[in-house]
Amino acid sequence: MNQQQKKAVFLQSVENQLINLYDKQKERGEKNALLKHRVEGFMFAGIVVEIATNEELKDLIDKIYFATFGMTSIERKLQKEKGETEEIDWSFYDTSPSQR
Repeated sequence: MNQQQKKAVFLQSVENQLINLYDKQKERGEKNALLKHRVEGFMFAGIVVEIATNEELKDLIDKIYFATFGMTSIERKLQKEKGETEEIDWSFYDTSPSQR
């Protein structure tokens, strides 16, 4: 496996971990410290072994965050500070549990 393939595998793994982290955060309304620290450590390792840059990972974080919450982390923080609540999309529960 060449360096480019390793990088692609690494970034895909980071993406999957971020999706899992943010989906759980959105679902439960609270942060999961264990998952957060795990993905942060994984990303740090990728930077140390020079398989990815901090900028690439920051861009990936922003992309996944926006895809999950429909806004940037700064916009979401401001929304929370203003006391605005997120509207919950209950359509997920319209399908039976076996089909989710």
